[in-house]
Amino acid sequence: NETGGVEWQATLPSGAWSSPIMGDFDADGLVEVVVVTSDGRVCYLSGDDGTSKKVVATGLNVKASPVAADLNGDGYLEIIVAGLGTAVDAIDWRGNVHTWTNNPGWQLTATPAIADIDADGVPEVIVCDDQLRVFKWSGLYYHRSVGSGWKNTGQAPLVFDSDGDGLNDIVFFMTATTQTGLFKSTTTTSSSQRGWPTFKNDFRRSGVYGSDTYGLDPDLIISNHNWSYGNITKGSIQYKDFKITNVGPVPLTGTCVGQGKISINDTSPFTLTQGSSKGFRATFDTSEQGIQTGFIVITTNDPDEPKLNITATANITQPEHDIAVEAIHVADELNPNYVNVPPLKVEYRNLGSFVEYNISANLTVNNVLCPNLSRATFDLLPGESVNVTFLWNRSIPSISGQGTFTLRAAVQNANFSLEADTANNVKTKTVEVSYPILVESVSSWLRVNMTNLTYYSASNNFTEGDVMNLRIVLSNQWSTPITLIPVVNVEDATGAPVQAYSYIGYQLVLPPGDEVTIWPGWYLGLEIDSPTMYNATVYAFDSLGGGVKVLADPFVHTFWVEPAP
Repeated sequence: NETGGVEWQATLPSGAWSSPIMGDFDADGLVEVVVVTSDGRVCYLSGDDGTSKKVVATGLNVKASPVAADLNGDGYLEIIVAGLGTAVDAIDWRGNVHTWTNNPGWQLTATPAIADIDADGVPEVIVCDDQLRVFKWSGLYYHRSVGSGWKNTGQAPLVFDSDGDGLNDIVFFMTATTQTGLFKSTTTTSSSQRGWPTFKNDFRRSGVYGSDTYGLDPDLIISNHNWSYGNITKGSIQYKDFKITNVGPVPLTGTCVGQGKISINDTSPFTLTQGSSKGFRATFDTSEQGIQTGFIVITTNDPDEPKLNITATANITQPEHDIAVEAIHVADELNPNYVNVPPLKVEYRNLGSFVEYNISANLTVNNVLCPNLSRATFDLLPGESVNVTFLWNRSIPSISGQGTFTLRAAVQNANFSLEADTANNVKTKTVEVSYPILVESVSSWLRVNMTNLTYYSASNNFTEGDVMNLRIVLSNQWSTPITLIPVVNVEDATGAPVQAYSYIGYQLVLPPGDEVTIWPGWYLGLEIDSPTMYNATVYAFDSLGGGVKVLADPFVHTFWVEPAP
């Protein structure tokens, strides 16, 4: 890099004799570095950090440096490799290997040349040993012997107009002698005809056909981008970062400005020396709905691209969030004293571009707001859905009537132009949906059948010191399972509990329609002077030590106890 440090290193599958080349080979707007190993593996490396992007095996034994050109007009650069095994291959980014069948007869150590020999606007591949051969994509285009004594030409041929007649000529040199040869073109030419005037085409040895004819000028490369911003939300902040790099030997000067819906963060003139870059940010104006277009205009002294126009598009949409509510037991009876009543299931579908959601739910009955239900916070990417289950708050009072269940989604993201929530330093937008539900305070969900049984008496009258047992049947009349803990308290006529004789059962799970029998028992060791009335009251809670009552109205069994004789 500019400080003399190593920017990145890459490990190849084997060693290499040839020099690398650089270009955008997968047409993603980013530069790749291509190295061809000595055993013919074409290695595509990321120009940013050297990570391997693809390896294509050719089977060639390679010493010559590769070159690149779009030979078949598909918009992708092919890598042209000459092998010691007499083959010449063209490899594309997709991994296809194109081999010319009429190969040179000698092993090739010289880098091929790429030039438009026949002035049709499409480049050809030129290789030379004892034969001069010109290959088009479709096959051998031209060949002839270069004469006796011309063997194993070790230097790359050059292609340029040697005599000023407007026609490309081929110049070649052999390693074994001091002989130099020139084939003069007699075909017609055109303004599209390009040559290969120096080793690997240009001054910077790019090896890529179509770069500057002599390489003695600046050359602009722009990083990134897919310039489609896609669907974005009105009022949101959307931008793309990119770099302008000069890979030419002459300083690149110019400006970068935005037009239409694009603004550029820095429009001042810039000067870039060889290898240096400058970063820019292109921000899209999202104030209007619909398909919008912006432009990035880069004007430089690059003779190949003096004015580069980049079109950027976006579909600006209103913030849209679809909250679909699915409630179980619509308009069914709902016992608000029972926490395990079947919950409401809510599906949130994000059709906008917001990410963070804080949701809550309220229950309003007869225009009276009940305490909040459960809350949730979650991240939801555009296009994703999430299911949220709401349980009833334990402190909901015993109420009856037509109610409204309201869901609120507080959408949070500091990048969006929405109502400001200064307390939390975020910007929020609230989305609501209301759902009608019938709320009734009932005790029929858990049916209780209590029968007096005693070892000493067949009536509801007991004597102090007796053992009293009650047979209690609990039946689930709800359509979903109930989790409960039965509690039976013994109280006197004033309601004062006789705590010593209370019975707390274990936690039970009753499926719909099922019933369970419990047998609470007491030793009636009461110190009384006269017959006393007591009440055995059956409760059902959702947890030990109290909690929320399953029974809205407790079931009471009255009995009398007489003093001991």
